[in-house]
Amino acid sequence: MTDVGSFTAVAALVIFCLAIVFTLVLVFRPVAVTLPLPASARRKPLRIAVKYYIAPVVAVLLMLACTCMSIQVGGRVRRDVGRGLAGNDQIKPYGILVLFVSMAYIAGSLDATGVFAWMALKFTVLSGGRGYVLFLFYFLLSSFITTFTSNDVCILTLTPIVCYFAKATGVDPMPFLFAEYAAANTFGALLYTGNPTNIIVAQAYDMTFLGYSKYMSLPTLAAGLVTFLVLLLEFHSSIPKSIPLPAVDASHMVRDRLGAWFGSANMLTCLALLAAAPSLG
Repeated sequence: MTDVGSFTAVAALVIFCLAIVFTLVLVFRPVAVTLPLPASARRKPLRIAVKYYIAPVVAVLLMLACTCMSIQVGGRVRRDVGRGLAGNDQIKPYGILVLFVSMAYIAGSLDATGVFAWMALKFTVLSGGRGYVLFLFYFLLSSFITTFTSNDVCILTLTPIVCYFAKATGVDPMPFLFAEYAAANTFGALLYTGNPTNIIVAQAYDMTFLGYSKYMSLPTLAAGLVTFLVLLLEFHSSIPKSIPLPAVDASHMVRDRLGAWFGSANMLTCLALLAAAPSLG
């Protein structure tokens, strides 16, 4: 029914907005809920901490409840959830979910070995304490990690490194954090697997892995160059010319050498097979 469809869309939008509000509130002020129990079961009441990650989970469950309502399409009753996952001839949402979650898991397992933290500290040492060179290195490293994993993995990996480096040296972390974030969000458009949006667009226009990059390489590189120049213009007065480097051995960041080699080979093999998939049928 049209009315049901409109109600579902409005309800989903309201739930989405409320999830954002409650997540932000719970980040700064977690809530503890007290559940009274019978005296025979437990003397003290049970206290449950409601933290920020609870709000999105509850919101997803509420959205699923709303979209499971029946709607009439072409004389047949169908459900939004199943129809949405099945997709159509152009877009297969379940395929997007499988591909992105798989790539996120591969990237996350590679990050767990410490190889990205090793790269970040190695770049820091290679800069020789020159502020502008280090600014460029962080931008390039963010671009590299984002291109072959995703912007989420890049930000979660490099942000603690930048904060540690800034605290150890006493420099302002903002220029380096902005370089990291801007590069991550720009170069996530370069490869098919860099962002779920890329996969949706590529599937909608029937693009292959290499076909997508053929269209997106030049715009992404041009946007990356302009972004770097704008950042340099914005933060040139905040970037110190010389930075005292922290005395940290980068090799200690790799927690699992065998896992790092295996994870790297796994990631590269996955990307190579995605690129070769169309020719393999």
